[in-house]
Amino acid sequence: MFPFEGVFLQAEMGSLGSLAESLREDRLAPSLALWVPAFCCAVRDLNRPLGGLVADGLDQVLLGLEGEVVADPQSPLTQAVMLDLHDPQTDLQSVVEWLSTPCHSGLFVSTAVIERLARNFDVPRGFGNRRRLLRALLEGSSRYGGLERVLSMLSELAGRHRSHLEATYSDSVLIHQATGPWRARLGESQELLKEAGRLFASRGSA
Repeated sequence: MFPFEGVFLQAEMGSLGSLAESLREDRLAPSLALWVPAFCCAVRDLNRPLGGLVADGLDQVLLGLEGEVVADPQSPLTQAVMLDLHDPQTDLQSVVEWLSTPCHSGLFVSTAVIERLARNFDVPRGFGNRRRLLRALLEGSSRYGGLERVLSMLSELAGRHRSHLEATYSDSVLIHQATGPWRARLGESQELLKEAGRLFASRGSA
């Protein structure tokens, strides 16, 4: 997991805005609401007791934030164009690049999630960074006829993130507004991943 604002809000996924440094400030910046909720969703995906406690603690911090924050209308999260699955140039690598960039897909797909899916489908884990692991998972599941199911499970993950953001922060006007672009993108990604599974499955059987 990478607790940096840049990982979640920049297409290049840089190290801008360390969460640790932000938490040491005397007054927490309301702008944390723009990305820490998405980070908390990814931490919960680890399914580890300590991760759950960390996410719960961060939720309480977020719900205590005061002030106003407005999402940048020019940010990649609001400006990124969704994949065109019917474009002949859209291949598996295009899906990997889009899916592994949080401000494009709305998801941070952690190594732990990729490994869990690989074990479920008995696909070799592979080596390298998240993009390489994700590509290995999609290619491996495609060879064994499981690509549609893997993409469906990732769609379900997007749905769980969206539901969590809605339920956890609904009582906070600040957080609810700040997570609006994430919820919208996750909803779009949910549908796109379902369609991608059906499309790639039909291409494979053609």
